[in-house]
Amino acid sequence: MNNNVTLLSLWLITPLSASMASIGPFGGTISSLAVDPSNSDIVYAATIGAGVFKSTDGSVNWTAANAGVTNLDVRSLALAPAHPEIIYASTGRGAFKSTDGGSQWSPLMTGLTGPILSLAIDPIDEETIYAGRHGQEHRWRRELVSNRTARHF
Repeated sequence: MNNNVTLLSLWLITPLSASMASIGPFGGTISSLAVDPSNSDIVYAATIGAGVFKSTDGSVNWTAANAGVTNLDVRSLALAPAHPEIIYASTGRGAFKSTDGGSQWSPLMTGLTGPILSLAIDPIDEETIYAGRHGQEHRWRRELVSNRTARHF
């Protein structure tokens, strides 16, 4: 484990046997998990306060994947369905994008500056990302991020 940071325990639930087994490190708070659709050994974990972690061996070992992430309060992760090396991370202060499987991140300059709680990528148009956040009036809003712009619905 890098940087002496540990994660909350991850559990693998096997549907056929209805059994659970601990498969991850312990400590911290995991806010989101994402699995590479083309390689299930690659797993990403978003954490509150410690950023993004990546496992390439089915969650046996984890390494920090935060180069370029300036806010380690990561709330949500989304992988592009056809290009899983493209990952989006939402934080308490905006969103970040990686085009190399989490090795390097860049901030999205979209006008989304507040906390983004969840992300989803359009399965037909991977350039369209939906961002869910809590509005000033304490109601949910959806925001569309496409071509580096933000639009309220």
